[in-house]
Amino acid sequence: MHGGMHKKPRTKTALPAKRRGREERNRIHSPICAKFTRFWRFLWQRSFACGILYLTKGQPRFFCALHIKRKKIMKTIYILLTRSGTLLSNLVYAVTGANYTHASLAFDEDLSCLYSSTRKNGYTMFPAGPSREYLNRGVFRLRENVPCALYALDVSDEAYIRARRRAEHMMAHGSLYRFNVIGLALCGMHIRWKRRRHYFCSQFVSEVLEKSGAMELPKHSTLMHPNDYTRLEELRCVYRGTLAGLPQRQQMEFDQNDTVIGVYLGLALGLFHTGAARVRAIF
Repeated sequence: MHGGMHKKPRTKTALPAKRRGREERNRIHSPICAKFTRFWRFLWQRSFACGILYLTKGQPRFFCALHIKRKKIMKTIYILLTRSGTLLSNLVYAVTGANYTHASLAFDEDLSCLYSSTRKNGYTMFPAGPSREYLNRGVFRLRENVPCALYALDVSDEAYIRARRRAEHMMAHGSLYRFNVIGLALCGMHIRWKRRRHYFCSQFVSEVLEKSGAMELPKHSTLMHPNDYTRLEELRCVYRGTLAGLPQRQQMEFDQNDTVIGVYLGLALGLFHTGAARVRAIF
């Protein structure tokens, strides 16, 4: 031995009898436990996958759980159809015989503001283009006994935001847009005519709904008549009757002094002042 030192061999410490028995049982049952664990994991994964496929109707999507949660958040876009009885409305009615000759969009249940491509001052035929409408002003104020129908379309939160943003953008840049007179005439003859930044009422509504992904239309936006919306399965009818009976309109306040003569006199004075200001600016 080196250095006269003797190294004692290390002896194994004896385990307690209780612990020895537990380890022996684990060694015996470990293959069975492993198989049971694998089977349970497989069963759980299959059940989870089948549940996801059932809830998403078999559509393979990433982040399915997030998609399901978003899908439940729905909002409503309203489409108001009317036959206002104006010269243009009567002309369209005479040619097509349709119950409704004008279409407008609304993004709130109270219909406090409507969006369409129509008369910009609410009364005279021109100037016209994408503009806001109000049930207690303009033609809707003066012609309360005209037929109308209100339809609702349930859309996703994303489609609702895109549609409203697009409509608001066109209102904010109204000077860039015009009324599509030629397109309206050709629409009555089922001829497609698309002109950049030119819209008639139902074309405007169709463009906003389709470009935002709110719904798919059965035909091109330039061929959509207001009456076509009454036949779309995605829409549900909320009201049908006269404009005076529309619940949202009945809750609005009206100016009692707002008469036809007063309205057109005010418009004439407004046009006179505008023309005079332009003449002064030139000279």
